[in-house]
This record gives sequence, structure tokens and C-alpha cells, in this order.
Amino acid sequence: GGYYTVPEYGIYSLEGKWIMENHGVDPDIEIDNLPERLVQGYDDQLDGAIDHIMKKIAEEPKTLPPKPGPPHRR
Repeated sequence: GGYYTVPEYGIYSLEGKWIMENHGVDPDIEIDNLPERLVQGYDDQLDGAIDHIMKKIAEEPKTLPPKPGPPHRR
């Protein structure tokens, strides 16, 4: 019994510029997810994200902070 609607009108500011409404976030890296690749079981966007983060980890390795001692009891 549910339904959904699609926004029909964009909104703009008093300065005459379009506002973020009806516009998603622009990607940092654009990678097409082609339907034929998805059907074959590939997710090029996910693979691209994994490649990117693995490269960042290799270029800028991080370490965990040292484990703290036991808490003080009162």
C-alpha cells in the first residue's frame, strides 16, 4: 500500500544559484559501473575504491596508539 514520489522542482538561492537539492555528492574519483560488467559479477566502483585505499595505506601507513595500562582503582 506504500508509494513514493519524485521531486519535480529544483530550488535556488536568493543569489540565483542552484542549491544542493536534487543533486548528489560529486565523486572524488569517477568510475563507471557498466551493466554488462555488473552482470558478470564485477563491481568496478568497489574495486576502484579498494585499489585507491590500498594505495593510500601503502603511501601513508598509520600505526595504532600504544595500549594503555590498566585503569586506576579507587
